[in-house]
Amino acid sequence: MLQWLEEHGADPDKKAADDSTALGNQCFANGNFEIMKALLEAGADPNKQLYWNHERYLPLSLLAPIADYDPASPSTNAKSNKIYASYTKKEIGNMKKLTALLREYGAKETYEENVKNENGLAEI
Repeated sequence: MLQWLEEHGADPDKKAADDSTALGNQCFANGNFEIMKALLEAGADPNKQLYWNHERYLPLSLLAPIADYDPASPSTNAKSNKIYASYTKKEIGNMKKLTALLREYGAKETYEENVKNENGLAEI
C-alpha cells in the first residue's frame, strides 16, 4: 500500500486533521520498522514536528528517551526506572531499532537543534 501511495504522488508528510503524520503516529505507537523505513524512503521528514496535548515533539524525542535509557546510570531516578520498567524487552528492542533508523535518516535530538534561523540560532 505504501508503495502504491508513493507511486501515485502521495505526500508522506501529509498531516491529518489532528496535525499527526504517518511517521509521527508510528513513533507514538512504537511502530513497525518496515513501515517507518518505507515512509522515510518515500521522503517523510524525520524532523517534522508533531503536536500532542499542546506540546511539540520531534519523532526521535518520542522514542529515544526509552531507547537510550540506561537504568544503571547514576543519573537515573525512581520515576524514570518505573517508566522504563513498564516496557518489555521486546518493546525496548524495537524502540532501539526505530531510534537508530531515525538517526540514520538525519533525525535531530531536540527541537532547538532542528530549528535554526539564518544566523544559526535556535528559534523558540
